[in-house]
Amino acid sequence: LPRGEAVYVGRPDLARLLVRDGFVRSIREAFARFLGSGGAAYVPMEPMHPRRCIDAIHAAGGVAVLAHPTIRIIDLWIKSLKGMGLDGVETIRPFCSGNVQLYIEKAAEHFDLFVTGGSDLHGREDEPGVGVFRVPRTRLRSFFDALENRGLSGD
Repeated sequence: LPRGEAVYVGRPDLARLLVRDGFVRSIREAFARFLGSGGAAYVPMEPMHPRRCIDAIHAAGGVAVLAHPTIRIIDLWIKSLKGMGLDGVETIRPFCSGNVQLYIEKAAEHFDLFVTGGSDLHGREDEPGVGVFRVPRTRLRSFFDALENRGLSGD
């Protein structure tokens, strides 16, 4: 990989490797035996209180961004998350457009949160590849400014 390029490796990727290397016959079997709930390699996620998560991100020098929120999540959580130190909201992403995207962007503006975006790439075969979905840099000036303020700019 080129220097600085990130790659997401998820359970679907691991399942494909298990099939490729002959440990299982199918992705379904890989999840049933190893990767799914109850599988030998399954590790359940432990919930973390949002304040603890935001504090950990800040302690590491990062910016805390709410990823792929729905209108319901915005309505229920945005005010309290802002009070906990949330910095930004992901508004630009595949499968989010039109009125939903506008609503989330306006909420971010109202609560003085920067907007960012991403591919929502999780390693499933039906997703577009890395680099297919792009967020225009001009839409992300406040995000880059926040990174620069924390000394994290990649420029």
